[in-house]
Amino acid sequence: MQMALVILFAASAVLFVASFVKMRKQAKDDQKQIDTYYAVMLDETNQLKEQIRKLEMDEEITAQEAGVMGLNSEERHTMRKMLDLYKRGYSIKSIAVQTKLSEQEVEEILAPYESGRNKGRKLANDA
Repeated sequence: MQMALVILFAASAVLFVASFVKMRKQAKDDQKQIDTYYAVMLDETNQLKEQIRKLEMDEEITAQEAGVMGLNSEERHTMRKMLDLYKRGYSIKSIAVQTKLSEQEVEEILAPYESGRNKGRKLANDA
């Protein structure tokens, strides 16, 4: 009986050590996987930052070519807000209320952007 207890105790000690070794190996594998994911995410983040930087430069070039670089940041912010509202389907009247401009001013500012919005609606209404 004592021999059986000694054998069981020895077997449990061996299994305990084996499980500890396996757990450490699994932890190392998990850490490698996390490091791999981190490297991929870091690379993707850097690629996105590079794309944003290029888009900002393209925007600056386009603004310079269009002659709107003279606008101060408040005017550009207002124009950006108006264009965003317009593209999301807000009416000229509601855009004028939100930007505290007259409807005529809003129409004049958004005139270059109206062709794309109305074109889709005309096609849908014609059908």
